[in-house]
Amino acid sequence: MKSVTIKGGILLLILLCLLNQSNAQFHAQRSIHLKANSNWFLGDLGIDLNTGTPAVTQTNKFLQILRSYFYEGDFSIRVRGQQFPNMVPVSHPQTGALRFIATRNALLDRNLDPMPDGDFDLNTFFYSTTEKNFVVVPYTHDPDKYYVFSLSEPFGLSYSVVDMSLNNGLGNVVAATKNTKLRATDYPEGNASFIDVVPGNNCDVWLLMTDGSLSDLTYKMYAYNINASGINPTPVVSTFSKENASDMTWDYHCSPARDLIALTMLNTNTAGTFKPRIDVLFFKFNLDNGVITADALPPIDLGETNNRDLHGCFTPDNTAYVLYTNEYANGKATFYKYDLTDNMRKTSFEYPLAYTTFNTNKHSNYYPPIIFFKPYGDKLFFNIPESFLVPDPFEASLKQVFQYPCIKLGAMKPTGNDWQQIAFDPAIDLLRNCRLYTNTDVVYPYLPLDTIASTYFDTVFCREPEIPFEPVTLKARPGFTDYVWYDGTAGNEHTISAPGKYWVYYKGGCGDRVDTFSYRLRAPVVVLPPDTVICEQRFPATIKPDEEGQYLWDDKSTARERNIYNPGTYWVKFQAEGCTQYDTITVGSKYCPCSISVPNAFSPNNDGLNDYFKPVIALGCVPSQYSLRIFNRWGQMIYKSNDEFDEGWDGTYNGNAADPGSYFYELRFKTQARADPYYSKGELVLIR
Repeated sequence: MKSVTIKGGILLLILLCLLNQSNAQFHAQRSIHLKANSNWFLGDLGIDLNTGTPAVTQTNKFLQILRSYFYEGDFSIRVRGQQFPNMVPVSHPQTGALRFIATRNALLDRNLDPMPDGDFDLNTFFYSTTEKNFVVVPYTHDPDKYYVFSLSEPFGLSYSVVDMSLNNGLGNVVAATKNTKLRATDYPEGNASFIDVVPGNNCDVWLLMTDGSLSDLTYKMYAYNINASGINPTPVVSTFSKENASDMTWDYHCSPARDLIALTMLNTNTAGTFKPRIDVLFFKFNLDNGVITADALPPIDLGETNNRDLHGCFTPDNTAYVLYTNEYANGKATFYKYDLTDNMRKTSFEYPLAYTTFNTNKHSNYYPPIIFFKPYGDKLFFNIPESFLVPDPFEASLKQVFQYPCIKLGAMKPTGNDWQQIAFDPAIDLLRNCRLYTNTDVVYPYLPLDTIASTYFDTVFCREPEIPFEPVTLKARPGFTDYVWYDGTAGNEHTISAPGKYWVYYKGGCGDRVDTFSYRLRAPVVVLPPDTVICEQRFPATIKPDEEGQYLWDDKSTARERNIYNPGTYWVKFQAEGCTQYDTITVGSKYCPCSISVPNAFSPNNDGLNDYFKPVIALGCVPSQYSLRIFNRWGQMIYKSNDEFDEGWDGTYNGNAADPGSYFYELRFKTQARADPYYSKGELVLIR
């Protein structure tokens, strides 16, 4: 992203696609793409998306086939750190009828029978450290042929060709192409994965993959070009650096506009143990030459978290990135949305999820629900898991926590014409023997009759808002013909004098093209919270800025949040979209007394008043080993909290509203403000 500073403010220029002003579509919303990816297999259930309402069908034969190839006892169970076996169902791009299914070591025809030459040697068709270990890419010039690319640790990248005209129309591998090797891995004990398949701008497609190692400070991304002449065996290679050799990359996604790659980076220390920090990084992909560059957007810094099964996805309209960080509480899973058009502005929304959590002191392998995303059409689908316990084989007093990964299938969709707000479709009921796969879609190139929507460049002007808008000359992509701008004028240049959205049509060698220029003014933002005074007992404290961007504090630290141990004035250098600001905060201190009061009644009726029961503990107490427990009149514990800052009891038990009447609380904690531990118990009344 380029940036130009004009007295310190911001003007943003982004090329986007005005879908409502042309017949251009994002490639994943074209009919050819939707039909080719319209059959999903989730274990012993299949989903047919060729109809308006997804049709759920029984597929016991498929489940048996998968078990025989994957050597799994129970196909449905998900445990911490377990990889999902990848699979790619391939459907006809015009009719949506199933053609074949690629699993990690076998190809199945439309009748779910193995293709005669569809069995693959696990040494050449299995990669133990990634979920995206193979992809299917159609030929650009032959509707009956497909490349099946695979990754394996000892063999590297290879492919085979499936010809649907063989085996009486059921398809088979072309014998001369089976396990054709393209390249060996660049890293010993590598961590290779396919990223995605992306349509290019010249009736071609790009196969994107990454490779790295937990013992190397670099990782690479590779772009293979595939066109009517076949596969170019020489990839475009882009190399990037890691903070630590043991940092791990995973969960890769390409944007619907084809120009962004999102990658989750799990940061570790040099000893190889996990640090509680995870980032989502964004890269720019050049559709013309295959070059990938870093820092396309501000990274998403997830801060301190021990949850490592994190998954995200671009919204189908290319306006946002949705992320699930294993955040689950009070029967709700929290999703976060980062606005790609507004400096990664973050909002959150919740989905009700009946998932039982378990105490880590009593159960092993504890984790919150694991959720994956799968885009289709204008929706994001996600799995709805369910937890359960089994005896721990290594410790008689414990039980292990597992989860059925997909008892239902949820879907989020835009409200109105965009993703400013998000609504949910009714969940689709499934069975426990199912999984939501994170495979790469079957992607087709743009054809000469298509109108291609693409991004050309991204420029930021930093300026104060009071500075008048000066005329700007827009320059369309060179080397094409018949340029027509939004107002009917011709030529490859156009001058504008006000912010707004502007688009241009032109003709290329593979279809018509449309690019959209979007100018918006952005004033400098407030980076740090206002000056404040806190209780001296509350040091160390944490300064928590809200803005997404890059931070450099006065102590040279670069995390967004800053821990402080004394009163004082602290400053930060903040950068976003190539523009720099400075901000300071002054934090004072005072002595605060320690007092406690407990309400004797509350009314959880969602009117915003007294909806939670929670003791009021003055900030001067600074509790440790905090414990609040609620009992019903029979002595049964129905609520427990060890978090001083949670909302309190909401008047429910096991997800259902508790009866009105009398209950009993027990409050305990330690504090340096008192010689003895604090203990209190008493009666409270729930009123409805």
